[in-house]
Amino acid sequence: MELHMKKIGMLTFYSEYNYGAMLQAYALQTKIKELGYSAEFIRFFDRKFKEEKPTNAICRVKKILKNLKSVEFSIKKYIINRHIGECKYSLFDDFVERYISTSRNAYYSLEDLKKADNEYDAFVTGSDMVWSDIGQNLDAYFLTFASEGKRISYAPSLTGRENETVEQREQYKNWINRIDFLSCREKYGVNYISNITGRKAKQVVDPTLLIEKEVWKEKFHIEKRHGQPYILCYMFRGIKKAMLKKIKYYAEENNLRIIFIPMSVQETLYDLKNGSDASYGPKEFVELFYNASYVVTNSFHGLLFSLIMNKPFLLIHRGKGNEWLKHEERMTNILSLLDIENCFVNESDFDMNLNWDIDYNIINSKISELRRDSLDYLSNALKSIKCRQESKEKRRYMKISELNIDSECTGCSACYNVCLVDAISMKFNFEGFSYPYIDDSLCVNCAKCVRCCHIVNTKELKFPEETYCGAGKGEFIENSASGGIFAVFAKYVIEELSGVVYGVELDLRDNICRHVEINKVEDIHRIQNSKYVQSEISGVFPLCKKNLLEGRQVLFSGTPCQISGLRNYLGCEFDNLLTVDIICHGVPSPKLLSMYIKNELPDNITKLRFRHRLEASLRRSAYDINYEVNGHTIIKPGGNDIYYNAFTNGESLRECCYTCKYAREDRISDITIGDCDSWKLYKGLEKYNIISGILINSTKGENFWRECNKRITYTKLDYKEECIINHQLRRPFIRPTRRDTIYKDLSNLKWAEFKEKQQKTQNDLTLKIKRTVYKIFTQRIDLPCV
Repeated sequence: MELHMKKIGMLTFYSEYNYGAMLQAYALQTKIKELGYSAEFIRFFDRKFKEEKPTNAICRVKKILKNLKSVEFSIKKYIINRHIGECKYSLFDDFVERYISTSRNAYYSLEDLKKADNEYDAFVTGSDMVWSDIGQNLDAYFLTFASEGKRISYAPSLTGRENETVEQREQYKNWINRIDFLSCREKYGVNYISNITGRKAKQVVDPTLLIEKEVWKEKFHIEKRHGQPYILCYMFRGIKKAMLKKIKYYAEENNLRIIFIPMSVQETLYDLKNGSDASYGPKEFVELFYNASYVVTNSFHGLLFSLIMNKPFLLIHRGKGNEWLKHEERMTNILSLLDIENCFVNESDFDMNLNWDIDYNIINSKISELRRDSLDYLSNALKSIKCRQESKEKRRYMKISELNIDSECTGCSACYNVCLVDAISMKFNFEGFSYPYIDDSLCVNCAKCVRCCHIVNTKELKFPEETYCGAGKGEFIENSASGGIFAVFAKYVIEELSGVVYGVELDLRDNICRHVEINKVEDIHRIQNSKYVQSEISGVFPLCKKNLLEGRQVLFSGTPCQISGLRNYLGCEFDNLLTVDIICHGVPSPKLLSMYIKNELPDNITKLRFRHRLEASLRRSAYDINYEVNGHTIIKPGGNDIYYNAFTNGESLRECCYTCKYAREDRISDITIGDCDSWKLYKGLEKYNIISGILINSTKGENFWRECNKRITYTKLDYKEECIINHQLRRPFIRPTRRDTIYKDLSNLKWAEFKEKQQKTQNDLTLKIKRTVYKIFTQRIDLPCV
């Protein structure tokens, strides 16, 4: 068997809006990759532990009033703080997209996680408080879903276990005994494990300490600031007034600024008033510590980054009654290892004139030794794992009916079209999606259906060779949802190559979207514009093959799974076939669209579009329902539409869309097209309302592009940046909980009842109030520049 790089799946709190959690995740992933492994965080969303508790209107109003009271009933302050918070969260999200590698598939339960066992050679849990009972699914973070020999812990925190019950202690004993390679971050945890299991766990440092100061600087491109020196305050739950008064006095006496990493409204307003940014992401967090002159903090990772950056610091004990007081072993442990316990002071003893002198020559030497020891443990644990065995071969000789049809099948119809004895038919399930059904009395067990199934046998995906963005020239662009690129391609194939084009048309006679063949330029309008629904495709593949065998040039467009199904059905490559896939968000059910049109739109509509073009200055097209009645165009805003909201929220997608193997940078077709989400970067294309991304994925695609790109205004596309902004180029949509019931409701309720329930889930009153208030007040006040 061909050797491959070992793939490590990691479980920790990588996506929390918490500086320490995100930076320790980044550091551990970085080090595992440096050791020569492929590493990614598993996107785990356990609905059982993440569900929000329902609240009635009175509770929501009370919460709003409480928020307003906390900022002294100042709406202006409230809006400013919300604005800064949104900027901060945006920086966190951007950090994840740029610096954190995550699994393409998302997992929604412990049972679901068992599917990941075959995807990874080993699993690492940690660091941070993944083993502390703070509300997460501990079965998952103790890796109970993973096979024996594949479970590694790195620096999980085990503190505050003094008051556990006998049952809890026994449960922890069972969990810990299943871990193959044991480590803990604190001495407390090492002793705890020894006491309840008799096993010896390795004490290792937090992942952030595995990366040296200069490496942090290099990785985040941190520059030395030359402005006024400052005291950095990072106080979990905010700073007390008495302490702030002492810090202000010291700052004035020593010509220092004070900068907060805000943890309260007052700290945010203080930063803004004194010219600081106030909204910081993880990268900015590291930069603030790098440039600080002094640090005052009560945070564990505030302490660690003070040490990493060699800063004079004071660490403050949490006050009595604080629920995190029992976890202060995290701080005392590292201070004890470095012999600097005197830096840990009570709030009542806080004094800025305490001794700031720390000999970092000694400290750095000790940290280097701890770092080497910890990396040795991690390296040895990873070296001990065995390569996973590929499991695809055993699926090659199954029947289609033996596959996990409900969650895997894309409805491409390749199996239906390839069956020579008509044993397979495509039927709609209660949701309105098409699936293959086998008549065993006709089946001859030839396994052709499985061999042509693109879920079992996926053709090679290729990273784009060239990437562009632009818009088509000519009359077709105004009828397009995006840059009109597909219309340009279609016109070229028909006019210059005498070919045929396959695309999707919405037939309002029966409210169905279906793939059709066109060979006249005047018919291109039929297959233009986006259709946010799965198309009927069952009889198209044989027609396409017939044209190919006759030597005609064929342009076939569709979703990536439809392209993959076509290629497997054909069985060989055709030089006269050009495939174009779209950047796909996922596909709702034809049944839902048909019922929506029947119940929500007039009977005599003559045209229906899901996008329409806005004025050129906005450079966008609107996501609205646009239809014509008696020659008049009517626009129904997508934001208030139940079909649109269900689609954009991912509630109505086919089950396979949530685990789509084609939502990634590598592509299945010759050319990929779709909205260019990074359009703001391309200033030379302002005159176009909206531009398309164009990904050239094969030599055939490149040759075609060279022939017809004179009909397009384009420039080079920064594909890395586009992938960061456009999530569908990297991973599938996260499955929302509403997906569990939306189609059951569609089948069991009358349309009026279904609509009412759907609107309740989509139109939360509190959210509407917040959005309205925010919009009003941001128009009336000058928000500080952030």
